[in-house]
Amino acid sequence: MAGRKSAAAGGGRTGPLAARRRSAEPDGILPCSRCQVAARCLPGSVPEGQIVQVESMVTQQRVLRAGAVLFRAGEEFSSLFAVRSGCLKSTVIDVDGREHILNFHLPGEVLGFASIYQRRHAGNAIALTTSTVCYLSFSEVLRLSQQFPELILGLLRIASRSALYTGRLTGDHNAVVRVAAFLKSLSGRLRAQGRQSSEFSLVMSREDIANHLRLAPETVSRVLTQLRQQGVISARGKAVRLLDEERLQGLAGPMLPYG
Repeated sequence: MAGRKSAAAGGGRTGPLAARRRSAEPDGILPCSRCQVAARCLPGSVPEGQIVQVESMVTQQRVLRAGAVLFRAGEEFSSLFAVRSGCLKSTVIDVDGREHILNFHLPGEVLGFASIYQRRHAGNAIALTTSTVCYLSFSEVLRLSQQFPELILGLLRIASRSALYTGRLTGDHNAVVRVAAFLKSLSGRLRAQGRQSSEFSLVMSREDIANHLRLAPETVSRVLTQLRQQGVISARGKAVRLLDEERLQGLAGPMLPYG
């Protein structure tokens, strides 16, 4: 797998990304057949007994510290990236140097699809917590897809899910709908991984959540307080528990399915 290129976005533009650390540590490659989130990841597109035959797509695994940059806008694209553990955010920087968070990526989820067309990364990916990421060689994915057509279907499924998510987010929805849908989406994504889905920790900051939902941080805090007072959730610090999932889904309705 080709190493990451050093070209920076915006010809040395300063902004929120400039001070990010780009530290990463090598890690041994865990086979897909032994990965707990493989079923949700791209290798999970093939029958379980054949996953070992597509493991060659994983050319590298990296451990990223919180704040480390996985890739920057403008760098050459050669791999998709699968989150094995932790959480990352994908962002773009506008012409005024402001960061816009497009998505948060959880274990088993794949990022980098927006880079396929131009063969350069369109945005940035940053670790929010210590995270392990698998590099999926795109050329190897294409080669393997000749033998395993299910991989192409898997790519389309994952890309479609991402496009649906983006489309719902850009709709004209109020703050309650947006926050409720965000919580419901996060719960559903955790459930798909076989993890606890009614009680979880928000590893992203309130500011990042607000940026992502196109809201002010104080608005996110106000809506969370409102949902807590109504008995829909309980929240303490970063810990959130869904108390009335049916009502939460009703509030999020206009933005579901989400994620």
